[in-house]
Amino acid sequence: MFENVKIKNILIGSFSVLLLLTAIVGYSGYSGMTDVDDRVVKADDMNRLVKFMKDARIAEENYQLTQDATYSDEVNSIVSNIVDQTESSKVIFNDPVNDQQMDNVQAAALEYETAFNRYTELEGQKKEAEATLVEHGLVLDELINEVLSSQDEDYVQALEQNKDQSVLEEEFQNVEYANQLLQLNLQSRGERLRYMFHLEDQYANNVNDIMDEIIVISETLDSRFQNQADKNNAQAIAAAAKTYKEDFNAYVSYAEEQEVAKETMQANAAAVETITNEARADQKEKMEQEMTNALTTLAIMVILAIIAGAIMALFISRMISGSITNIVDDFKQLSRDTMDGKLDKRANTDVSIDFEEIPKGFNQVLDAVIGPLNVAAEYVDRISKGDIPEKITDDYKGDFNEIKNNLNQCIDSINALVEDANMLSQAAVEGRLDTRADATEHQGDYRAIVEGVNDTLDAVIGPLNVA
Repeated sequence: MFENVKIKNILIGSFSVLLLLTAIVGYSGYSGMTDVDDRVVKADDMNRLVKFMKDARIAEENYQLTQDATYSDEVNSIVSNIVDQTESSKVIFNDPVNDQQMDNVQAAALEYETAFNRYTELEGQKKEAEATLVEHGLVLDELINEVLSSQDEDYVQALEQNKDQSVLEEEFQNVEYANQLLQLNLQSRGERLRYMFHLEDQYANNVNDIMDEIIVISETLDSRFQNQADKNNAQAIAAAAKTYKEDFNAYVSYAEEQEVAKETMQANAAAVETITNEARADQKEKMEQEMTNALTTLAIMVILAIIAGAIMALFISRMISGSITNIVDDFKQLSRDTMDGKLDKRANTDVSIDFEEIPKGFNQVLDAVIGPLNVAAEYVDRISKGDIPEKITDDYKGDFNEIKNNLNQCIDSINALVEDANMLSQAAVEGRLDTRADATEHQGDYRAIVEGVNDTLDAVIGPLNVA
């Protein structure tokens, strides 16, 4: 019933059915994957929160290394992004558990920010305290060096004046006390630097113990000195040591509070990461379940579509296979006939309506090829028999036109040769024995023929002219 229906119409109908099936499959996939996409968005939001927190920690570490305010601003900006992200995530979450998770993340992020800002504030206070420590340390150095220089001079003077042994021993002891002050001050610097680097209590205690010892020695010197200027320096050393101790303990307080802030930052950052990882795992689990359901539905629909498509393909293939098989068999027979020299054979055009142009076209190709060959064969046959035909005037293209031009040139050459032969014959009859053919009007062997005729005439007529 479909023999006279064009394949184009059959294919359009088939593709329409397949398109409908594809649309059904696509809709099934879309409806199934919509929920999956929603889960992907939510999981991406959780990933974004994790990344924000990691970026904040990196900026925090960069600040700790450089104390650059740019990194401090970056931390605050990232925390703001975390807060905004939790708010936007709460809008798309349907589970109250997830909403509570976002509230917890936001609270932890804000506590992290508070601790970080306190950390940066303490960093500034530490710097101020450190600068004050350095300044007071220089004052202490200067006072101790003055006392040491003064006691060295007193001791040398006592030696030069040959003072009593008791006086020399007293002056020497004062020099020893001054040297102890100098050494203790140097030790305090080392312990201070160790504390700043390690933040360990033992180094802080060492600094305080050294300052206490400096105070005791300076007070001892104050009681031993007789010179008021020396007494004033000893008292100034004790006062400077007390101030230095107070400044150092203030620095220690800032450092300890900063460590607390640092621990708070770490705890809240860990809380943010833990909560977001839990939320991400929850979304991932739900996404995988919904994806499984969607894929199952999609697989069923695809299988149904494949079965329907296979049935349609089998139906169409059976419709067109007969005509194609007939055409192929006919072409094979035509190929054998052509190889056997049966050039008049042509393909059968009695095929299905959609395929009849194939044998027709092939027949046209054969006609286009064999036609000029038949003309060429006819002309060669006539020329071989001395029947010089008229020049070919039909239009040909490509290589066929080249064959036509060559045959026409052959006809012109033979006609010219015949014309010159007739001309020489007529001249001989009329007694014009000196007439010759123009060999330059000919080419190749034709010129050789004309030149041979001319030479023959010269050989024959020359002696006649002498006689």
